[in-house]
Amino acid sequence: MNLTKVSIITGFLGVGKTTFIKQLLDIRPKSERWAIIVNEFGEVGVDALLLQDPSVQVKQVSGGCACCISQMPFQLALNALLKPKNLDRIFIEPSGLGHADSLIKVLNQPQYETWLTLKPTVTIIDPIQFKNSKYREHDIYQRQLKAADIFYINKLAHHELSNDNLKDIIDYSICKNKPYIKEYQSFDKTILSYLDDEALIKTSTNNTGYEFKTPKKDGRSGFYHAHYKPDASSVYDHRILINLLSKQSFERVKAVLNTELGQIVINGALGEVHHELYKDDVKNTIIEVISHNSVSSVMLENLLHDSLVGEK
Repeated sequence: MNLTKVSIITGFLGVGKTTFIKQLLDIRPKSERWAIIVNEFGEVGVDALLLQDPSVQVKQVSGGCACCISQMPFQLALNALLKPKNLDRIFIEPSGLGHADSLIKVLNQPQYETWLTLKPTVTIIDPIQFKNSKYREHDIYQRQLKAADIFYINKLAHHELSNDNLKDIIDYSICKNKPYIKEYQSFDKTILSYLDDEALIKTSTNNTGYEFKTPKKDGRSGFYHAHYKPDASSVYDHRILINLLSKQSFERVKAVLNTELGQIVINGALGEVHHELYKDDVKNTIIEVISHNSVSSVMLENLLHDSLVGEK
């Protein structure tokens, strides 16, 4: 019996989950049929737009954490993909505020035994976040680390890291008896075999040695979310826009917007905001943010208004 391989790609806000999956799509064997389930923290999402691929099915589960607040929407999306029995692989990208451990429990339910085989969970780590106790000691961050079967150390090319930064993650990985992959270390088709290695799934972990301060348990995420959909005809000055976004205290910002350069994708985390031209035309432009401070769609509308081409 051919079971659909299912992999969870998790990690905290802004670690690069969507980029990781897009890289996997680039090495997809042409003979295989893949699908992706994307969970967004808000009611709408940029990630599902960015993962659009005519050869891959993408299903979006919106609103909160599908794996811990409302399992039914997630299961309906999963069931719809599994029912035809024609998929080789499904990747699940939870929200950066999602609980991968809760998702794993759902996927291990007896009803899925004849439908799917759960592969190692990948938790992506940004070394700068890992170093920052504000993020590392967050309950959700800790749960994502614990749920991992593999750590993928990302953004090595984006940060000027000391050897100690990287050593801390490697020491933690070794202590927890979990393998790690460095960014670009093996990102070709061999990574699919690595992700499928059943021997990577651990039945127990070494909980001695390298320990973090126990985080306070809090049923709430402690984050606010807002999004705004501007008129698709609106054109923004990209320099003014990026400058305004960089000055905000957003923990995470994503957007697809029209500028004088053309349509761009904006991706920001930890105060760093990057942008690039987008090769695919997205008709429904959008911006969404996650912040420790209160945010609103009106605030985003005003911010974008200040960067409209022709506005003073």
